Amino acid sequence: MQLRKSIEILSTPALLKLNSMPRIIVPLLMLGFLMVGLFVPGPLGGTFILLVGLFVGWLLFLSWPLLASKARLIRLAVVALILVSAISQITLT
Repeated sequence: MQLRKSIEILSTPALLKLNSMPRIIVPLLMLGFLMVGLFVPGPLGGTFILLVGLFVGWLLFLSWPLLASKARLIRLAVVALILVSAISQITLT
């Protein structure tokens, strides 16, 4: 529980900054990172996909206590798929 509380406290400024941005900016930015990751081959593209996976994983970690078990499984599967895709693109050059 201490780790969760620490991460929540450390995440507060970033979440407040994201919340103050126009609502469309973050999804567009993530879409842009994902498109770069998909169309740029090799480690550079994989790094962009990895950044998307880490961002989505961070949000999943923060929202975990509020989610129902089905929602947890689906979101965990999405994060895992993104990370596997990133790692495979980084290693397959």
